[in-house]
Amino acid sequence: MIKLTDLSGEHKTMAKGTFWGLAGTIFLKLVSFVYSVIIARLFTQDDVGTFFLALSIMYIAGIFGDLGLNSAFNRYVPYYIGKGEKDKSHTLLRASYMFSGVLSLLISILLFLSSGLFAAFFNNPALSPTLQFISLYIVLGTFFALNTSFLQGLKKIKENNILLNAQNILKLALTAVLFLIFGANAFVLSAAFTFSYLILAAASFIYVNRALDETKIARIGATLKEQVSMLMEIVPFGLTLAIVTTFWSIATYIDRIMLGYLLPQESSMVSIAIYTMAISLATLISIFPGAVLSIFFPIISEMYGGNRKDEFDKVSVSAFRWISFMAIPLTILMVAFPQEILQMFYGAAYAPGAWVLVIFSIGMFIRSLSYVHGTILAAMRVVKVELYAALVATAINVILNVILIPRYGMEGSAFASVVSFTAVTILLVYYCKKIAGFGFSIGFLKPVLAGLISLALLVLVKDPVFQLVSLLPALPVSFEGMVGLVAGKLIKLAIIGLLFFLACAVFFVSLVLIKGFAQEDRDLISSAMRRAKVPHTIIITVNGIMGEGNV
Repeated sequence: MIKLTDLSGEHKTMAKGTFWGLAGTIFLKLVSFVYSVIIARLFTQDDVGTFFLALSIMYIAGIFGDLGLNSAFNRYVPYYIGKGEKDKSHTLLRASYMFSGVLSLLISILLFLSSGLFAAFFNNPALSPTLQFISLYIVLGTFFALNTSFLQGLKKIKENNILLNAQNILKLALTAVLFLIFGANAFVLSAAFTFSYLILAAASFIYVNRALDETKIARIGATLKEQVSMLMEIVPFGLTLAIVTTFWSIATYIDRIMLGYLLPQESSMVSIAIYTMAISLATLISIFPGAVLSIFFPIISEMYGGNRKDEFDKVSVSAFRWISFMAIPLTILMVAFPQEILQMFYGAAYAPGAWVLVIFSIGMFIRSLSYVHGTILAAMRVVKVELYAALVATAINVILNVILIPRYGMEGSAFASVVSFTAVTILLVYYCKKIAGFGFSIGFLKPVLAGLISLALLVLVKDPVFQLVSLLPALPVSFEGMVGLVAGKLIKLAIIGLLFFLACAVFFVSLVLIKGFAQEDRDLISSAMRRAKVPHTIIITVNGIMGEGNV
């Protein structure tokens, strides 16, 4: 783990949590990426489209499976700790198990019984058995989400990431095994998905019990009346969050459902498959911001509970700056090489999603600019603003999808998402400035300027480099067959990697020239290099190059 001797107080906690969050998230996304490549290569686009359509329906149906308590955990557990009432968190956990378990089971049964109606609505018979199996996830996923959210509320980022990654790896392994046994179909994808949660939901209880011991939270034998009393306090807040989550889920998954409904039947599942794979790559941009937020949320909630306003502001500024730095390089990569990336990993059949990848990547970056602002409002439990933002995002997405999908297909749907992301970002920043006094600093423009310089460089060198690569098969030493195919992809991947490294280097140099680093950034990088056993002279040199600018 990074030894952050130069950072103080909550900056140390946030940096350490970011390290574990980043390590876990990168591995999570890597396994997810391998999973998406495998299913794109082994399963037909109709099967992939049916599976993701079923997932979209299930996620929306299961929103109220936990009464919104999953989201409430992230806010109330650190809030209780900040107020010195940490034992209350165990009572909340026990009450949540009881009431969410019953409700999620009812929703799961309802979705199972209505699977045929959905299949008829989308005129897709394969959707019914897929939905039936995935409906079991609602119960399993509810307990898994409650436990992982509880761990995150306790700032157990390492343990939280172990569980998430274990589930992801198991899903990949089960998909491969079931494919070998039953062949390629949407039912195999849904069965592997559901069984992975069955095993890890059970394992998550072990981690929660261990976390309770480590944090010395007493296992209070609360009576049913006491549990109901606590839920009476929390559930209204949780239900409000559930309503917010409902609109967010609609805004997130409605595009695939509307693609399935508005596009011709013969092409809708293929479009959903291409669209889903493209936006899944774009969501990689959230890897680094997500790592920061995973620890930022419980820290900022605890500070708010303890009324530590000065530290609250300082940590928020650092989190926003780190997210800006981290989101830009991957955005540049997705925008510069959309077709090459899709074709390389998923095959030529997915190359038509290039513009979806570009448009959605820009939208993801815009959305990342309001992550800190939304988290601050969430920590302050200002749910009303989140509700406004979710309503706006949903309305824009639905209206624009209806208008744009018939004419522009999946590109129109991606554009609708970008517009909704932009509107949400504006709303969250405005209300965070108004309520909490935290907005954009002028330093935000510095990493954006550095990113534009890096993107321009990649665009300039992209075509000449790939034209040169196209000549490689004509060289005297060449490969044939499968070996040649793999070698060609590895060469292209290596070239994209080198160009990405070049873009990062230009981004870093540009930040140095415009004095875009703050003292905390220099301390963090220096500490990381010490942990990596980088020679002291190099650390001093890098620190000197980064200068004394402030953001």
